Amino acid sequence: MYRTQAAVTAPGMHPSAGTYSHAVRAGGLLFVSGQAPLDETGEVPTSRFRDQAELTFDNLEKVVVAGGGTLDRIVRLGVYLTSL
Repeated sequence: MYRTQAAVTAPGMHPSAGTYSHAVRAGGLLFVSGQAPLDETGEVPTSRFRDQAELTFDNLEKVVVAGGGTLDRIVRLGVYLTSL
């Protein structure tokens, strides 16, 4: 069965990399692409872990809200660290 898909672009966010969108809404679900600690220009503004984590979650929230959702409705969240 074919389901309608719609790309989501969040305002105030860095541009998506390559052919990716910030998220895709499909079948009543919102699939959010990986988020990173990037500012509006696509740069990492700080080297502090806490600041990067907060910026990443701020970016995640911007995308989720742009897709019509809220953070308290997240079903699954994966976190990948490049260094412990």
